[in-house]
This record gives sequence, structure tokens and C-alpha cells, in this order.
Amino acid sequence: MIDLDDSFLRGSYPPLVTPLRHGAVDYDTFARLVERQVNAGSHGIVVGGTTAEPSTLTLEERAQLLEVAVDAAGGRLPIVAATGSQSHA
Repeated sequence: MIDLDDSFLRGSYPPLVTPLRHGAVDYDTFARLVERQVNAGSHGIVVGGTTAEPSTLTLEERAQLLEVAVDAAGGRLPIVAATGSQSHA
């Protein structure tokens, strides 16, 4: 588990794109994107960020992306779950 001290939100936290294949979220590729950020030295990642596609995903898909990110990161970097939406609903 990562210690959430005062340096938690410092450095580079790129929002990862959500890979799609045949109209469905490609969770395996997403896990590889997380691993790439770990290996590249990112300080953390943002899941469901400002890369446009999160507003078109279901809540279940967004939750699954977060779960995949947490599993793939394995405690090696912090994960921030974006919660924004393009909908008032």
C-alpha cells in the first residue's frame, strides 16, 4: 500500500486513454498501459480522466477500469479515479 503523505499529488499523473476493440473496452491493453506508466516513472495515473471517452462509458466499465488499474499497478504508484461526467444525470 502506498503511503498517502503530503507528496501524494505531486509530479506526473497522466490520464490514460481507454483502449477500445470492436466497440468494447480492452482491459488487457489498459493493464499494459498502466504497466508502461509504472516502468516510465510516472508518479501516478488518472483513470477515466480527460481523454474524452469516459463520458461514453457505463459506470460498470469505469469501475472495472479502476479495478484493472489498481491490480496492474500492484501498489507501485497511486491511482486517481476521475469522477467527472458530461451528464447532469
